[in-house]
Amino acid sequence: MMKNYRIVAAVLGALLAAPIISGCSDNNTPYDSEAVISSAEVTTAEKTTVQPETVASDEKKQNASDFGAPSEEMLLNNSPLLYIMDNGDYIYSAVKKEGNTHYEVYVRDDRKGRSEELGLPQDSVIFYSDGKKLYYYSPDEGLCVYDNGKSSLLCSETKSEERIPQRNSFFFAENYIFFTVPGENGTEIRIMDYTGELSEKSFHIDHRNAGIICNADIDGGLCLICSYPKGTDEHIIAFDGSDSYTELAVGYSPLTAGDMLYYIDFNKLYRLPLSGGEPQQLTDTLCKSYCIYDDKLIFTDGKTVFSSDGSSEPKELISYKDLEGCDFIRSVRVTDGRLFVMGGAGAFHICLSELDKDGKITEKVYSDNES
Repeated sequence: MMKNYRIVAAVLGALLAAPIISGCSDNNTPYDSEAVISSAEVTTAEKTTVQPETVASDEKKQNASDFGAPSEEMLLNNSPLLYIMDNGDYIYSAVKKEGNTHYEVYVRDDRKGRSEELGLPQDSVIFYSDGKKLYYYSPDEGLCVYDNGKSSLLCSETKSEERIPQRNSFFFAENYIFFTVPGENGTEIRIMDYTGELSEKSFHIDHRNAGIICNADIDGGLCLICSYPKGTDEHIIAFDGSDSYTELAVGYSPLTAGDMLYYIDFNKLYRLPLSGGEPQQLTDTLCKSYCIYDDKLIFTDGKTVFSSDGSSEPKELISYKDLEGCDFIRSVRVTDGRLFVMGGAGAFHICLSELDKDGKITEKVYSDNES
């Protein structure tokens, strides 16, 4: 199914000459998709997925070599469970209790027994860290920077009508930050550098509330992978710089690893070659959250964390019962090549731990029972 894009000021042709869209990794972790569950036995998807359709273009595609190799240090927009700073500090969210009131705060933990609340504005959400600075969204100001104990507004144009925009409203590339501006006639994707200076160039997507997932090399051309909601579905698309796009799949929680797109549909995990092909169902078990770690697929059904290399039945790594005071598992994520799992109970209890490849808890990072 082909849809049309309106390109403002020939954006990709001008921008991709510089290393603006670079890096494709999940939570600071580079992947080799050929090594990940390469021999997985697959089944036919339960739901008909929109198949990739190659869009003809009179314009010559950009080649990835024209603007440098992808960086291995970029964050995908998937929400990490914590940020690990260059000096070894952990930054994570915690539940603060004052009387009968519970609210979320961010904590800096030096892992040597000292921790401090960062003091970000209430309801702020951290979206990215470069290892030294934190980039967070303040509901009252927009995208801000936290650096060495001091906060400053990066760009007031990022302030959203929504109190807290979705995480995929921002994409942090090597030299530039992309952000979405929803409108009545679609979504504009604007661009600024890390000083907050805005570019005159922008994209326009003819769908409201579109988001940015990541970038990916497809058949030698670097594409921006985006999504837009339609009814109860999320449509995942690849934009390559022409005036149209390729519809890839319908699903949610997408990420790319090498030349593969991963996403969840009907609570099952699928994999799709970015260059085209049939979607492959990778899990029979329900999938609520997933990541790729140590050349294996790590996923959870909300009660158990599983590991799969595609050649045998998934291996159970850990249960919610192994996490302190937890009734369920919220999420699994990889940061700096390390696997983390978050459990929870009720509305407020959170427990965050690090696992090794065999599912052993190597470090209990945080539990709100400590406070």
